[in-house]
Amino acid sequence: MLMDSNKLFTYGRKYFGNTREIFMVTVMGEELYIATSAQDVSSIYKSSKAFDFNAIINDIFEGFGITASTMQKMYELNWGQRKHWIDIIHEIFKEQMHHGEKLVELQTTFLRKIDDCLSWYRLSGAMLLSEPSDNIKVVSIYKWTYEVLVSAASTSFFGNAILDVNPDLLKDFLIFDTEAWKMLLKYPPFAAKDMFEAKAKCEAAFERYLALPVEKREDATWLVRNIETAMKGLGIPDDQTAVMHFILLRLINTNAYRACFWSLSHLLQDQALQDSIMRETKPAFSSDGKLSMTYLLDHCPLLNSFYEEVVRETTYPIGARMIVNEITIGNTVLHPGKKVLMPFQQMHSNPDVFGKNAAEFDPTRFLNNPSLSKSTSYRPFGTGLTYCPGIFLARREISCFWYRFCIALISR
Repeated sequence: MLMDSNKLFTYGRKYFGNTREIFMVTVMGEELYIATSAQDVSSIYKSSKAFDFNAIINDIFEGFGITASTMQKMYELNWGQRKHWIDIIHEIFKEQMHHGEKLVELQTTFLRKIDDCLSWYRLSGAMLLSEPSDNIKVVSIYKWTYEVLVSAASTSFFGNAILDVNPDLLKDFLIFDTEAWKMLLKYPPFAAKDMFEAKAKCEAAFERYLALPVEKREDATWLVRNIETAMKGLGIPDDQTAVMHFILLRLINTNAYRACFWSLSHLLQDQALQDSIMRETKPAFSSDGKLSMTYLLDHCPLLNSFYEEVVRETTYPIGARMIVNEITIGNTVLHPGKKVLMPFQQMHSNPDVFGKNAAEFDPTRFLNNPSLSKSTSYRPFGTGLTYCPGIFLARREISCFWYRFCIALISR
């Protein structure tokens, strides 16, 4: 579980005959139900009275450093209409990220910042490995995609001030994000020193950010401003609001740069695929170099199929619920007081849904069967508050990389 949770889930599924019935594992003394079929997962989501998600949220909040006092205030029904802070934030999140004026404003800012990050002069720092000539730079694709997307997303949500108060925020966040699994598994500080130090630096940056005058943070997105207003309304101190901002920072950043990295990696290894996607996306660029996101989404089926296949293969989200009432899901009785985990990658590798070659990378899989993207077996980024808001823009960056630069692997 500590080294490769998906391998453990696969072993358990096959050990019990690959029936995809719910089974149980014991990890560090805790008994966990594991659901690997789309039918069971859908039943769990629909059975809201038998399962509690707030308990899972609380566990995550506690791991990040949200105190019991803060959580008590967040669950007080003092917002009218019998709602607590978690309900309100969920509504704010949906309004920001669903189609409408607020999403258009955020997307416009995000895309402008991506364009700036893809300038030639920005190819510097840790990503730059060497510069053989004036028109050739050797860069780390992983560090390049990380810096472009995380810088653009972070400043789009929090404004430029977040990097002003800590110019090393991207470096600190990368250390944390790489080792965040240790926090989720409740490693003690002495066993995860680098991760906890990076976390503390990021949270300290948000405390300094919140201490700035509001007028210096006016370019923060509507979502961020409303989180701050809601926290102040509950009398929650800035150090706890800083933790909440850090949670949001990870939520918006942890998946997108990885998806972009794997996309570029596949394209660099497949010249024919690269040429096909270049031809398909070329009309999306205007004469002045601006890219139409609408064209990419509506008129580039190969790009979109390729991208969906990348995230199907490379993302490992896990849904979780606490069982509060006994319930039968499929042929299994689930008992209260235990957690049920839903490792979505187990569904993504199901050959009954994705074909006999489900274990292979097939860039045309979703092109040949468009209904797969709406399948209940396909949940690459979770749902609700667990959905990654920046991920849908990563495919734009892929196109921009090829449009702006001539990219090739260096020979070794």
